[in-house]
Amino acid sequence: MMFIQVFGKESITRLDWDSVKNGKVLRKYYEPLVKNSSKIFVRNSDHQVEILQVGTELYPLTIGRKSNKKTCYLFSLKAQYIDYTREEVLKGSSYNKSQKAIVKFFFPFLRVFGSWMGMERTVFVNNFFLATNLYEKDTLLSDTMVTQYLKEYYPNCVIAFRSINESTDSHLLNKLKLHGGLPLACRQLYILDPKHDNFQKKRPVIRDRKLWEKTKDLYWQKVLRFDKIEISTLLTFYRDLYLKKYSQLNPDYSADFLEASMNSKILDFYILREISSDVPLAVQAVERTKHVVCTPFIGYDHMKPKNIGLYRLMHLKLSEIAIEEDKIFNMSSGASTFKKQRGGVPCFDYHIIFIDHLPKRVQWFWKQLYSISESIIKPAMKNLKV
Repeated sequence: MMFIQVFGKESITRLDWDSVKNGKVLRKYYEPLVKNSSKIFVRNSDHQVEILQVGTELYPLTIGRKSNKKTCYLFSLKAQYIDYTREEVLKGSSYNKSQKAIVKFFFPFLRVFGSWMGMERTVFVNNFFLATNLYEKDTLLSDTMVTQYLKEYYPNCVIAFRSINESTDSHLLNKLKLHGGLPLACRQLYILDPKHDNFQKKRPVIRDRKLWEKTKDLYWQKVLRFDKIEISTLLTFYRDLYLKKYSQLNPDYSADFLEASMNSKILDFYILREISSDVPLAVQAVERTKHVVCTPFIGYDHMKPKNIGLYRLMHLKLSEIAIEEDKIFNMSSGASTFKKQRGGVPCFDYHIIFIDHLPKRVQWFWKQLYSISESIIKPAMKNLKV
């Protein structure tokens, strides 16, 4: 029988790090979280973190916490589906007055109802505090014993597997659905397979490459160690984009997160610098599996002129990494027109939830949300390209 166990604050000392893949390295990431909380890595959160060991693999678990305060959407289905959606609709130009009125006045009641139905009692599986959490094709999470164990270990909580898409994660998606999981659509992302798509002949890609060739005073550096002073600048780049421009519900990462995710090799960081001054202009992290690459963390200097094309250069760099490593490029969500012009193919990303161990009234609530997801949310995402 496969070994399955959860390690929390009281039992973390019993985890045999030598018995798991890359255990000594991953320890640098996991131990601070379990001993403290998610707040040390994501400042706008405060959630209990535990570790699931399945055979020789480790997966982070985050435990939902009932609160009326708004928290980062990575830890809360209420924050993602109610708070974030409300913000997006009210701010967005793609929505009409009727849609905005419904969201403005109805969603606060939905938020209270969701809390009453225990929406926050959710355990997120494989939650690395990233918008996109990649899965290996041979992940042991697909085994039915894992979901059964989690339902028994957390009998009062929804069990949610974060960000599983229908393109690169189709095997895991189908397996979890077969085990009884409900797929809640959470976003539409874009996938580029350099082997199958003749994207390099697309005009925007050619223009991006020419832009880089004309850029003589910039270079990419893979970070081996963060400079303590410079890391503040890099976080400012990120926060200006994701927190100030978009939403305070996005993760507010700390310097500890950047250092731990790099030291544990969960992420590789690349900085775009000026040759003449060595000043950083942009930063992006690269997350990898055997088959896929993506970037869950980016930021750039918004004070620089737009004609420098920092975002275009960052995207080009990731495309080149995918080509060099012969991997699929998960472009994530957002900037739909930009990504489709550069070969991105849309597909849906899901949270797979397990609820059959919960009270009937709670199951009813989630089944209604699933029905809304299939009949309203997914068609809206397609039409609005979000």
